[in-house]
Amino acid sequence: MDAGIGYGQYEPAAIAELVETVEAERGVRFDLTLLYNDLSEFVDEADDAGPRVAEADARKLLRETVIVRETTWQGQTCKLYLEAVPGADLCRLTLVGDTAYLPLRMMHALLRGIEKIVLEAAYRDVELAEIPALTGLTPISADAAR
Repeated sequence: MDAGIGYGQYEPAAIAELVETVEAERGVRFDLTLLYNDLSEFVDEADDAGPRVAEADARKLLRETVIVRETTWQGQTCKLYLEAVPGADLCRLTLVGDTAYLPLRMMHALLRGIEKIVLEAAYRDVELAEIPALTGLTPISADAAR
């Protein structure tokens, strides 16, 4: 097994107890079927030199973003799966979602929102409190998440 890749097995009762503990500590519902996979460590062309495109030009590129709707993912066991593969010249985001939990229009809004945050973060520090205004997505309160 590759040292950089982790695989896991768990006892269902133990994981249920852990989820209940985390929910009580954080005050929000904790869902193991919402997954994020950051594949940046597997990209050979990592570029830490900062943005190579002028900010104004990068903002124009937002209009060229393409969202491609694919067919269903057979064997999907999660409500939402987000994968990020950053590269030297682009970042590919893959979002697989169950429309019973998140409508397609919200998936598009989520992808567009992430894109806006990444663009802003390339040129300045972005505060957590700015994210709703940047993305147009309404924050979820702890009460609403229960």
